[in-house]
Amino acid sequence: MVNTSSGADWPLSFLRIAHRGIPGRAPENSLRGFMLAMTLGADMVETDVRTTADGALVLDHDDVLEGPGQRAVPIARTTLATLRRFALDGEPLATLSEALDLRHHGAPLAFNLDIKTCGTARALVRTVRAAGRHEGILLTGQASGTFAAVRAAEPWVWAALTCSAGRRTAPARALARALPIPGGLLLGRHLANTARRARVGALTLEHPLATPATVRVCHHAGLRVLVWTVDDPARMRALRAAGVGGITTNRVDLLAALDTHQAS
Repeated sequence: MVNTSSGADWPLSFLRIAHRGIPGRAPENSLRGFMLAMTLGADMVETDVRTTADGALVLDHDDVLEGPGQRAVPIARTTLATLRRFALDGEPLATLSEALDLRHHGAPLAFNLDIKTCGTARALVRTVRAAGRHEGILLTGQASGTFAAVRAAEPWVWAALTCSAGRRTAPARALARALPIPGGLLLGRHLANTARRARVGALTLEHPLATPATVRVCHHAGLRVLVWTVDDPARMRALRAAGVGGITTNRVDLLAALDTHQAS
């Protein structure tokens, strides 16, 4: 069994996770997008964390920032003050501190922080403590060293290893499609072993990996299973039936509506 946080530590039995806020309706990774996601039913927001040249933690998916009519600049080699001059749809680059402080503005959101750069553990711990957070932080990505360092300082922080449907899992996925039960078992064991090596208690899977058999194996190994990125309601329903513990989506409004219909 994988050593994981207790069920009481996990925020909800099912998480509606807004992918970078609400793409298409607000700039990605923006404070406005996070607030809008909450009003549309998000329990958690997935956002990407990078480090600036002067050590600030900022929220952006790419390693460069480029505003309209402006040249691209590398985030890791640029100061926060310079990066703040860039604006997309009137939104300056957001910091992690600002996102965590949204709870003081009526947004009691949990955050899935996708760690994009190494060596961020100290800054993450410092930022979380400064915000007075004691719950609602999930670290994802493949930075198992960062996960361990942050959890050593703040054991309540959750961590989930991100697994994509790439070449490594292609043979097992092909077998799972052809022979769902034995193939799903093989894929699930591979994923559970990967989580064990990374010393995490949860996985966030690209959704083609989350077959019913795969999810069962991961659950049996003591792992929480989240999936990304799903915008189709039929696929959302199938994944919920398979027992996943959360779905990351660009359309958290559709996912919330699905829950409402199931409850009625």
